[in-house]
Amino acid sequence: MKSNSENRYGEFRELERTARHYLMHPDLIPKASSLDGWFLRLQLWHFPSFSANRSWFIYQKRERGVRGAQTLLRQTTWDYAADSQRFFEPLTGLAQGFHTQPTIEVRDRPLETAVFAARLSTLEQISFPAFCGCPGGIDGEFYGLAFPPPAASVWWWCEGPESWRSLTQWSADTRDWLVGIADSLPQPEQKEASKPRIP
Repeated sequence: MKSNSENRYGEFRELERTARHYLMHPDLIPKASSLDGWFLRLQLWHFPSFSANRSWFIYQKRERGVRGAQTLLRQTTWDYAADSQRFFEPLTGLAQGFHTQPTIEVRDRPLETAVFAARLSTLEQISFPAFCGCPGGIDGEFYGLAFPPPAASVWWWCEGPESWRSLTQWSADTRDWLVGIADSLPQPEQKEASKPRIP
């Protein structure tokens, strides 16, 4: 028979899987605004081991009678600290519940299409070796990028290999740009999510 502690860790792993599913499939987050008609153009993510995990997905769409494309950022954040405290500190868990629904925050923000296009143009000029003996580890920070998604994607651990420096620096600069936009406007649409709709 499993102990309460073992059960709690198993339940937290289930919560973590659900949170990561939301982060990589933000169009499936319940209660978030529909993304019907939007086409995914770029994905970025940052998954630290012991703090908030976050992804940035950028979408575009064209509407009849509207000149040029519209561009939208969806920033999704999993509050790792809040959920781990709820699971592993008994008083917090009793007060808030030991359910396996992750604490998810969604922020949808418009982006300037021309500025986004300029950043993509810079990304398209970057080259790096595919096989480079990339460093890795169990704990730390994992980063990633997909462009054009889902055709091409890369992950790296912490600072990544030196030979990828132009890519990792572009990613860091772009994440900072997107965070600044997401944080510059009012509070998020929703703070908690239920189980994802998995096709």
